[in-house]
Amino acid sequence: MYFKHLQHAFRRLKARIFRRGQAEQQQNAPQETAQLAEAIVAFGEMRQQHHGSRQVLVGVEEMAMRLRESTRAIAGALELLKHQGRAEETSMRGRWRLNLKAHREVGRNDTIRAAAPTRT
Repeated sequence: MYFKHLQHAFRRLKARIFRRGQAEQQQNAPQETAQLAEAIVAFGEMRQQHHGSRQVLVGVEEMAMRLRESTRAIAGALELLKHQGRAEETSMRGRWRLNLKAHREVGRNDTIRAAAPTRT
């Protein structure tokens, strides 16, 4: 008899905790999605600088693995970037094209000149 009361109380407590956790996740979701979107853009800029290409394609599954997030969270962040005009879906499933600003190629001599102090 006591076991049934204890079991019922435990179920109510578990349901209350679970609902509270969902409410906190829903409140933090827009901020986390924006942070995730910025991380995706930063990764795209890094890839653009490394490979020197104008277009950067990213995969949802690849980004999920690299950022240790769910594919659903990555897809939501890419949708946010799409609404901002910073990403677009491609015809390939799970692939997105990032619209990044074209970076100026800095030559090796430009870097050395900028780093060396000038004498007057």
